Amino acid sequence: MPKKMFENISEEKRKIFIEAAISEFTNKQFNEVSILSISKKAEISRGTFYNYFDSVDLLFEYIFTTVKKERAKKAKLLIKESNNNLFTFVKKLFIFDYDEFK
Repeated sequence: MPKKMFENISEEKRKIFIEAAISEFTNKQFNEVSILSISKKAEISRGTFYNYFDSVDLLFEYIFTTVKKERAKKAKLLIKESNNNLFTFVKKLFIFDYDEFK
C-alpha cells in the first residue's frame, strides 16, 4: 500500500504517477515493469518512487484495489438505476467497463 508521503502529494501529481504506472502495466508484461520504467514515465526519480511505495508489487496491488472499489461503487449505483433488472444492469456495467478501461 502507499506510504504517507503519497497521500500528501497533490491530486494532480498523484494522478500523473498512477496514470504512468497504469500505462506501464497495460503496455508491458508484468515482469518487464520496473521502478525505473514507472519513474521515467512519471518523470520522477527512483527515490521519489520509494517515497510513495516500497515496490512495484505494492503499487500494482494499490491500483488493483482502487479500481475494484470504484467498480463496486459504480455497480451499486447501476443496479439501482436498473430497477434490479439483471439484463439492464449487466448491459450498463459492460458499457461502464468499456468506457472506463478501454
